[in-house]
Amino acid sequence: MKDAGLTLLEVLVTLTIGSVLIGIAAFGFDTLDRQWRLESAVRQVVLDLRTARSRSISESRPHRIRFTAAGSSYEAEVQGDDGEYLPVGRPRLLPAGVTILDCSGRGDAIGFRPRGNASPFGTVSLHGSDGESRRIVVDMAGRAEVRR
Repeated sequence: MKDAGLTLLEVLVTLTIGSVLIGIAAFGFDTLDRQWRLESAVRQVVLDLRTARSRSISESRPHRIRFTAAGSSYEAEVQGDDGEYLPVGRPRLLPAGVTILDCSGRGDAIGFRPRGNASPFGTVSLHGSDGESRRIVVDMAGRAEVRR
């Protein structure tokens, strides 16, 4: 009758293969996590731009999103009766590792008029920690489109 069990060599080979697979999975997860954060930030900014446009139409009052260049936050604003812009809620933070490269709109802002058209219109560039970047382009009609 044979002794049931594993040899030391079999255990070491199994542990080595398992360690390699865990390392590959961890590296792949980290890359995916960074990509997900950037895509999440892009969706968040597009949604907030669309919300500002909708509010502008429904309230018949200009709204804008003001971006902090080289920062990780932006702020929704509404134009007051005196023409000055006032914050709407708290500044929005982007996911960790994602920053705003720049905003080409006048005053680092993308704004919407009561008819829904954008003024100023422009491009917002987001940068992820893995070196990837995405551009959100808002045209004169107020439509937001994502580009690589």
